[in-house]
Amino acid sequence: MRTLRFPTYEFKIINKNNKAYIFDIIRKRYVVLLPEEWVRQHLLHYLIDEKQFPKGLMKVEQYIKVNEQRRFTDLTVFDRNGKPLLITECKSFKVPLTSYTFEQISAYGRVLKAPYFLVTNGLSHFVYHINWQKHDFIFLKDVPAFGAIGY
Repeated sequence: MRTLRFPTYEFKIINKNNKAYIFDIIRKRYVVLLPEEWVRQHLLHYLIDEKQFPKGLMKVEQYIKVNEQRRFTDLTVFDRNGKPLLITECKSFKVPLTSYTFEQISAYGRVLKAPYFLVTNGLSHFVYHINWQKHDFIFLKDVPAFGAIGY
């Protein structure tokens, strides 16, 4: 897999039936190692190791309903009160981030009302904070540490 714009991490990767699988530290099982999953696993380690986000407050592929359709967030992080704090959208490193990507995560945001969003393809990262009361947002240089936003 391609080198991404994240720190280097050691992953557990196995080969089964001529397919590579990577161990997901949140779901606690091996999942097929697709390019999007490569990005997600890097992001998980980044949030946990670098930004001190607790594993127990993370949900991979959280089910939500958007306009009567079944959707899944790539990763939702909750605050200590159980409210959505950060929603992420991970794309393959082969996929450019487009306005559609931002529309997708914005739709999730309208449902979950999380204040922080992260969109990444592993090569480019966009982090922003939404103030739902004022209906405005600001882009951030990086994800804040959990201790600064996790209540």
